[in-house]
Amino acid sequence: MKCVVCGVGNRLRGDDAVGPVVVDRLREKFGDREELLFVDCGSAPENFLDKVVGFGACRVIVVDAVELGAEPGAVEVVDVSRIKGFLHSTHQLPLSLFIGYLERSADCEVVFVGVQPESVGFGCELSDACRKGVLRAVDVVCGLVEK
Repeated sequence: MKCVVCGVGNRLRGDDAVGPVVVDRLREKFGDREELLFVDCGSAPENFLDKVVGFGACRVIVVDAVELGAEPGAVEVVDVSRIKGFLHSTHQLPLSLFIGYLERSADCEVVFVGVQPESVGFGCELSDACRKGVLRAVDVVCGLVEK
């Protein structure tokens, strides 16, 4: 099964970097595989829609730092309807538009993995809580990729 993992976030804004860092770890773990595509979307995932849709995946997994109302570093597979409804994001366009476009255009399952940030201040580093959250998110995504 072909699968795309999109890491969304700004590496210069502390815990907002969790999505791209998860993608880095997954690339290290899986290497180059024909059936997997790992995309660091930065803070503008809409710029990668053609690449993601063109890959022809059955599943697209989006990883991002979002307000879950949980302890920093907590990881949750979030129903995409919640993304469309109310979860706060720090990106240029709402993730709901990105996810909606994928659902309509890519004819694939979209899974959202959220990590609760502690701090997303400009110039901050990834918090210890989110460093641990990255490891948990990698495990969650591995389970979804191998499913």
